[in-house]
Amino acid sequence: YIFTVTGIGDWGYSRLEPSSLIIVPSENDRIVDLYVGAYNNINIAPGERVFVVSVQSGEEIQRFLLIANVKESDVVDKSFLWFFSLRVILISGLIVLLVVAAVIGIKKYMESLKSSENVQYY
Repeated sequence: YIFTVTGIGDWGYSRLEPSSLIIVPSENDRIVDLYVGAYNNINIAPGERVFVVSVQSGEEIQRFLLIANVKESDVVDKSFLWFFSLRVILISGLIVLLVVAAVIGIKKYMESLKSSENVQYY
C-alpha cells in the first residue's frame, strides 16, 4: 500500500509513520499513523482545513476526505521566566558580595595580627 497526503502544503505539514509505503502480508493488518500540524511561522487563521489521504494498492486507489481543526497558537507567557531569572541573579549577586566581604574581612584581620606582632613596647 502507498499512502499519500495532499492539500496540506500551504498551511501545514504531515508525517506518516512508519512510512508512506507499507507491505502487508496476506491475512495480516498493519497500522499507519498520520500526524498533521499547522505551521507556526505563517499567520494562519484558525478554522477547519480539508485535506485528502489516498491509499493505493496496485491500480486501485481509495481517497479519504479528512478535516483538521487549526486552533489559534498559544502565546507563551515569559514574565515568569524573567521574574525567576531576576531572582536568581539577585541571590547570586548577594552571595558573591558576602563571599567578597568575608575574604576582605579575613585579609584585614590577618594584616592586623601581623602588624600587632611587629610592634615592640618599651
